[in-house]
Amino acid sequence: MRYLTLFTIGPAQSFIAKARKLRDLYAGSFLLSYLSKQTMLKALALGAGILSPDPSRQSASNRFLMTVEAENVDRLREFCGALEAYARQKWTDIAQNVLERTRLDYSAAVAAQIESLIRVYYASAEYRGGEELVGCYIDVIKRLGAAKTTRGFAGLDEPYGRKCGLMPEHNALFYRERQDYLVAEAQKVTESNVRNLDKYIQPNEALGAVAFVKRCLKYAIPEFDDMFPSVTDIRDMCGGKSSPREDDSGYYALVLFDGDDMGRWRYEPDKNGVKPDDAEVFQALLRGKISEFASRSSREIVDWGAGKNGVVVYAGGEDFLGVLNIRGVFAALRELRETLGAIDLSGYTDKKLSFSAGIVIAHVKTPLFAAFDMARAALRKAKARAGKDAFCLTIARYQGAVTEFVQPFYHGEKSGLDILDSLVEIIARKELGLRFIYQLGERFERIAETGDTAFHREIFLAEAKRLLRHSGFENNDSRGETGKKVVGLLRWLAEDSGFDLKNLLMYLRAIAFIARERGAVG
Repeated sequence: MRYLTLFTIGPAQSFIAKARKLRDLYAGSFLLSYLSKQTMLKALALGAGILSPDPSRQSASNRFLMTVEAENVDRLREFCGALEAYARQKWTDIAQNVLERTRLDYSAAVAAQIESLIRVYYASAEYRGGEELVGCYIDVIKRLGAAKTTRGFAGLDEPYGRKCGLMPEHNALFYRERQDYLVAEAQKVTESNVRNLDKYIQPNEALGAVAFVKRCLKYAIPEFDDMFPSVTDIRDMCGGKSSPREDDSGYYALVLFDGDDMGRWRYEPDKNGVKPDDAEVFQALLRGKISEFASRSSREIVDWGAGKNGVVVYAGGEDFLGVLNIRGVFAALRELRETLGAIDLSGYTDKKLSFSAGIVIAHVKTPLFAAFDMARAALRKAKARAGKDAFCLTIARYQGAVTEFVQPFYHGEKSGLDILDSLVEIIARKELGLRFIYQLGERFERIAETGDTAFHREIFLAEAKRLLRHSGFENNDSRGETGKKVVGLLRWLAEDSGFDLKNLLMYLRAIAFIARERGAVG
């Protein structure tokens, strides 16, 4: 019998988010991707057929869909149980290799923390092939959801003691200098254990077993990039610090995006115009196209090594996590969106792929896990917009204030990111002063909660023109041309079908902030 099986390895987002350095974020993502890919290759070796994602990709998501041939349900259960045991053993081997190569003890306390990390879930349904893929996949998704809601929980029974700096649910088992409140099993780490000690554990830092292995992943997996840049490195790209003020160490952008309705594209393609008989062939084509997109997003558009805009933490297909400089983030994201939308599926459907994105501009001193959580929240808000295909930008100022707005990627034929970047650059180049943005915002703050959309739209454009005319931007010179360009850009925003004055005021505040960080004054 043939079964459609969805296999997942976790935890995912919560594990990745537990990071103090950008390298921690990358290590968490890399580790899950590595375990998932190795388990996927094991499934192939055992005779399974992988439907998604592409097993040849360097990165892999924490879940994969496969077809399994088995005599009955008991044999299927044995197959999935063997994969689970393989994934757990692979993780244990990594941890043991790290401890062995750093000459530290793989104690019972270490083993307990290591063994508590991995959570594996899988669900299956009988599958006859062809047009049954859609219904079968929906059944599998429901079963997996039910399995996760009824999961058991076995907490670690650890004695009272100092907690891990990255994963506070674990006791600290490795330290450098501070010994207060440590449990008896804690081990001191010195230069005799790890070279370049500051790179892996700070003098006053204490880590649990999982966090320590995460930091020292290079010792067990040679292909892990141990020279991953910091957020400060990325902030300083493209022409120096992003802030002109000496007392401010600047901002960077964290970008998280995810393909829109990808479950429907992959497993309910008939809803996008694909004939049921073509479902499996279409899925293979889509998988290859998405794999090409993921490679290009890393290699050509964002990649740090190529002198681009930042680094890719994860690019498993249509989902992406990266850290970019604020000078290049909007151009890079626009190119990513255009590249995905340009994927040719015309042999099966005239619809186009899209994604929604959460962008967080955060200060380098903002805890990385907090910025990541904000990016996840921003992505959810972008996905909640009617029609999706949108981005939510959150600016988290170091002083604590937060500015946030949601915009579509396209206003008709015009790129929403181009509009944003153009307005920022006009102000950053001092062709238009920040005062215009401040005054325009002040005029409408009191009426943002009142009146109808049509009224707000017309009065907003009329006031923008009046302020520009009052400042001499309607003359027949370069200032007049700038004024016309600004009005044209604002008109694209105002005429959007989802126009919301309150959201637009946040948009103006964001423009002023980003322009100021790029060098505008006054």
